[in-house]
Amino acid sequence: MKQDDITLVAGDNSLNVAMPPIVAYAGTITEKELKYQLSLFEWTDLLPIPVSGIPKGSKVRLHITGKNDTDSYQSLKIHWLVYDPDGAIIRNYEDWSHHHCPGCDHMFVTPVGKEFPLNKLGPYTIKVALSMNPDDPVEVAWYEGVLCTVVEAPPPPPPTSDIRDFDFKAESGTYDLGDSVSFDAPYEYKGKAQSGWLTISLGTGIYPAFFTKHTFPRIRVYFDEAMDWTSDELTGSFTLPTTLEAGQTYSTRAKLETDDGKQETDTDWGVITIEEEAPPPVEYTLTGEESPAVGWISGLGDYDSGKTATITARLDSWAIGSYEFDHWGGDASGTSPTTTVTMNRDKHVIAYFKALAGVYTLTVRQSPAVGWITKDPDKAKYAYGEIVKVTTYMDSWAIGTYALNYWDCDGEWVGTAASFNFMVLASHTLTANYRKL
Repeated sequence: MKQDDITLVAGDNSLNVAMPPIVAYAGTITEKELKYQLSLFEWTDLLPIPVSGIPKGSKVRLHITGKNDTDSYQSLKIHWLVYDPDGAIIRNYEDWSHHHCPGCDHMFVTPVGKEFPLNKLGPYTIKVALSMNPDDPVEVAWYEGVLCTVVEAPPPPPPTSDIRDFDFKAESGTYDLGDSVSFDAPYEYKGKAQSGWLTISLGTGIYPAFFTKHTFPRIRVYFDEAMDWTSDELTGSFTLPTTLEAGQTYSTRAKLETDDGKQETDTDWGVITIEEEAPPPVEYTLTGEESPAVGWISGLGDYDSGKTATITARLDSWAIGSYEFDHWGGDASGTSPTTTVTMNRDKHVIAYFKALAGVYTLTVRQSPAVGWITKDPDKAKYAYGEIVKVTTYMDSWAIGTYALNYWDCDGEWVGTAASFNFMVLASHTLTANYRKL
């Protein structure tokens, strides 16, 4: 604004003096944001202050926006002080930015290379002041409060799983059909904790030709988490089936594999010879199945007549927490996961599993919000594999203005129908995306 001119009077003389304009400085701190570094070339999006759960050691870049609330062009100055959890100042930054029009704002950003690390656990605080008038700065806005809270960084993930130096060795010798053959199989592994399989086959042929004659049921194995190559060993035995040929020499071939697809194969050449006069025992086969197919049964295979087979129903790793064993069927009975079967004929067992009570959530939303969404059944938690009918509706005011564009599940396109059946396989968020007509 402009003050009126004044007249100075001295005796008979007078002087008209023009007064300079008087500026009422006014401004606002409109945005207080930060981003922190996730990796060498990756940063988070801008997050409003205060921010919780920043991993210890992360670097931070501040973004503070000031606004000129006067009716004239102004210079803006930002000044911030950052304090660590012990109250020590770790960053003192100030900067001027000039020639900002009335109502305009300016974002002050930590310069590249001047980001600061958060090396202590707990809350960091900040004081921010916005000033005008470089010749005689006037503080027009300020903020003081928590900047962020720092927590322990999560441990590094295990490396990509892999197997090496797998060396399967069966105890060499001459055997009768039905004899048990011991084996040991050292190997090295690195990666996450997971399950896997050991598959053993018997075959004929001379290196490098291997002609498979018998493959045993797969043996479930388990790998502990290893951040680097770690030595381990599998030991056990297998029973020579009656289908082998008397007088024949066999090689053993074993494949060790993980559930995520890494594998190694090793062959022990010419280690087992079958006696010429091996008496063929009566042998029966124990087979099995799972209902539903969420696990497997250990102990299946071929048994001599009268032998007792011990079988155990087990869940696949992905089904643990969603299913549990219920009961046996077929040629086995009982509700214990482990039971026995007497082999006096070929037999078949069924392991029945049941889904646990709901453990997964299904969140539904509209973007933009133009009505409502129903779920049938509408529950807080759902079981794995449960079918839910989802339908989106528009409020009366939105009909004719908006139309359903598509559905997405956790960001992945699903379909365009207003109503559809959805199978719950984990906790999900379904979004009905609308477009304006």
